[in-house]
Amino acid sequence: MDKLAFVREMEGKADDERREVICEWLRGHGIPFELHRYDRPDPGVNVVFGLPGEGRDDRREEGNPGRSMDGLTGCPGREILAVAHYDAFYFSPGANDNASAVAMLLEFFLDMSARPIRHPLKIVIFDDEEPDATRGWMGMRGSRAYVRDFGVKDILAVYDFEMCGMGDAVGIWPVTALNEGSFLLDNIRGVLDSEGIYHESVGELPAFYADYHAFLEAGFPHAVCMTALPKEDALSLRRFVTMPTAALVARALAARLPGCSGLIPRLFRHYHSGLDRSEFLSESSMDMMCRVLTRCVRELDAAFPD
Repeated sequence: MDKLAFVREMEGKADDERREVICEWLRGHGIPFELHRYDRPDPGVNVVFGLPGEGRDDRREEGNPGRSMDGLTGCPGREILAVAHYDAFYFSPGANDNASAVAMLLEFFLDMSARPIRHPLKIVIFDDEEPDATRGWMGMRGSRAYVRDFGVKDILAVYDFEMCGMGDAVGIWPVTALNEGSFLLDNIRGVLDSEGIYHESVGELPAFYADYHAFLEAGFPHAVCMTALPKEDALSLRRFVTMPTAALVARALAARLPGCSGLIPRLFRHYHSGLDRSEFLSESSMDMMCRVLTRCVRELDAAFPD
């Protein structure tokens, strides 16, 4: 799959058009999917598809409403979720944030389809992760609606992805009291170490969140986010993302002045701006994240016999 080409299809489009790019790709590959529509606190649409687990058959049709993603949720064994969001921040083309993660998940799904695992595998591409000024700057509306409507009791693990298109290392976040004892962290770190990929784990980030949080706040500890990052910027990134929110925002705004971009790490120079374009991304970064996720899921599946 040409993931950069897919990112270009999504970039610069309105959120409903971005969603349609995903749906058209799924239709073109003959992949059944469902649209999880929600109306609280505001209307939105998540895209859901998956594999029912080895030896199971799934004949769901597009648009089937309600919890009967039954071909998946009704299967023996707990689900493994791989998730990302498709919406973009105001006036941003949304290439790295977060079309890159969507493209990576689509290729991951193709890889997994060739050799299914025992556990049901579900891909959820959320709407409304980004904050919205018209809604009190509240984000994660799509993932919270998903958790509200379907719960967490049938889930084994949640791998969340943000910004997968720039870098040769991986950031794991946030590692806090809510998830620091999770087997998922050992799973991810073990794969990264085996692959020889540099990785950093960080704790609570005052100014950043992602859809993993909807699961953590529901009391489900086995959820974490991964981001591709340039290894050479790891130290400056750690310092930047752990700044108090006011200081971080001030520095980010100052970095947009002529000649001041060096005030913030490269990963964030295009973040939530008109510069978040595909020309700055790399296929190899998305390949790395896809390879890591594939190994993580296969090894987790083997480790849990249920």
